[in-house]
Amino acid sequence: MSRIKMGRVSTPAPSPGVIGWWPCFQANTDTSVVDVSGKSRNLSFGAGLTTAEAWAAANAFSSVDTTADDCGILARSAFDWDFNAGENFLLSCLINAAAPAATRTLFGNGYNSTSAQGLRFIVKSTGVCAPWFYESTGDLFLADTSGALADSTTKHLMFAWYDHDVASGTARYMIWFNGVRQYAVGVSASGLGTINPVDDFRIGGNKTGASAFQSMAASFSALQMYRSARSVDWDLERLDRLAVRLRRSPATPLTENEWPTA
Repeated sequence: MSRIKMGRVSTPAPSPGVIGWWPCFQANTDTSVVDVSGKSRNLSFGAGLTTAEAWAAANAFSSVDTTADDCGILARSAFDWDFNAGENFLLSCLINAAAPAATRTLFGNGYNSTSAQGLRFIVKSTGVCAPWFYESTGDLFLADTSGALADSTTKHLMFAWYDHDVASGTARYMIWFNGVRQYAVGVSASGLGTINPVDDFRIGGNKTGASAFQSMAASFSALQMYRSARSVDWDLERLDRLAVRLRRSPATPLTENEWPTA
């Protein structure tokens, strides 16, 4: 007679390309969002964010709708995606947010092509979202999603930046809600220059000036971010499979097999 051994199912090790992995399943007294990727890249709280505000939603980290720095902060040195080398980038999380009264920032580290270059992922008053880049060639406002992300329901969000040809200044991107593409095809971006961030990467808001900030009300969980070398040739069909997989198991990190780095 065969015997079946019962034991604990272990979580697979994340891909070496992981930037950070923040499940957000934490005690409501914690004063940071813990990175469990092994890289110790915890998110600190913005100056005005209290523990009660941060953990107001069960099993999630929350930012607050203010004109202050009430969001999660990943140190600039820890957000090591190299845009200028043409690296691929992927962000995945569960998010619950209502449409803001005016355009606000969901996450990002840029707001000005001259003084604060970087990525800004925005949400508009209609609930749609879009990636914006602030880079050496100027402000690049990319396409709105076809559907609303911010509608007061919990959705899985995946954003991928891929096929970045530095020499030609072109790249592609796609956004998925609950595993479904928000554009018919991979959207092309052109006229790309360089990005040299000076600010930290914020979850739930961004800087808007030298000492000015904004944040929007949103709750986040199962947050993961990854980078890989340009030589990893992603296509949309492969990314579709990742979007479905992450929608199904959002709190399980991508393995090296799923997210190769070179």
